[in-house]
Amino acid sequence: MKPKLTQAEIEAIALLTTPDPLVYDWNIPRTAIALITAHSSEF
Repeated sequence: MKPKLTQAEIEAIALLTTPDPLVYDWNIPRTAIALITAHSSEF
């Protein structure tokens, strides 16, 4: 089964998809870590 995303991952993905480049740039490290964590847990 695919694990549910944690609240942090949900927030990170939301920030990653936000159109505001300032918010996006500031949160790149956090979103990258959360997305990598989410992807690695699928395999």
